[in-house]
Amino acid sequence: MTIFINLNIIQDDNGGNNFPDNQETLDHLTTAVNFVNQHYRNVDTLVANPIHPSYDPPHIDNSLIQFEVLGINFFQDSYFNTSGNRLWTNNYVLDEGHQNIKNAINVNFTEHEAENVAGVANTPSRSQWSKHLSVSIFQAWTKK
Repeated sequence: MTIFINLNIIQDDNGGNNFPDNQETLDHLTTAVNFVNQHYRNVDTLVANPIHPSYDPPHIDNSLIQFEVLGINFFQDSYFNTSGNRLWTNNYVLDEGHQNIKNAINVNFTEHEAENVAGVANTPSRSQWSKHLSVSIFQAWTKK
């Protein structure tokens, strides 16, 4: 199963205050996705079920889940660079982006300062199926 993602870096109006738009950033983000894919290809066992500890999970070698990056996109907007509103931020990316943005999970990197929170997800719900799935990753990502 292939899960398509976009990595959206939201910089300030001057192109700063987040990952810079350069080859080092592209390499870094590509390496991170490759690391996750490698992990999913080399799964030793499923985690034991804490509710039924006697359950012996089956051995699997490959989860068959892989992430494919459709795009690494850079946006310049100081408001959304520091915004903690994941829904508004994702709507901004959807409005400013290209068609591929609407056909994948959007991982939005912002510099929002959130105490003890590294990110949040926004998922469609029963009342709002039109919402696009997104993940917002806050400042903790770039400051480590």
